[in-house]
Amino acid sequence: MTTPTFIRVNIIGYGGEPASLLCALDTATGMLRVSDDREIEPGGRPGWLLITNSSSDESADAFFRRDMLRDAIAAFFDMDSVGLVSLASKAVRADPRSKIEADGIDERGTKYRIKSDCGNKQIAVLAACWFARMQVSVSDSIAFMTGVDSWGDGGGVDAVIA
Repeated sequence: MTTPTFIRVNIIGYGGEPASLLCALDTATGMLRVSDDREIEPGGRPGWLLITNSSSDESADAFFRRDMLRDAIAAFFDMDSVGLVSLASKAVRADPRSKIEADGIDERGTKYRIKSDCGNKQIAVLAACWFARMQVSVSDSIAFMTGVDSWGDGGGVDAVIA
């Protein structure tokens, strides 16, 4: 197993109390473990990436905007369908499955409806999946390019093509 990437997701402005979820992502497998659901912790934490939707938190590594929800929902359902999202018992209340329903299809794919009782905790899980998908894509791209560089007689892809 690779060293996990530790992620804290802070979400405010949806239903309920502000939420802070602690997660671990294995970029080699794409497995996201949501381990804890806590009261919000503003600011950075050494060794952890911070994802937030609060523009006032200047220590954020990534900002999650409302217009990213559709991609986040798709990431959640894609990851969940192959067992890549795991919620620990402390985080089970943050499960968004029952808060989202399909609402037709358009040119971008499935449209979703978020139920009115969907809260900050559920949105935090969606934001974690959105970020995990991006991290795994970057990790896969780096691994691919590293592999491409080793093809051929030490000359990388240029040696193979030539």
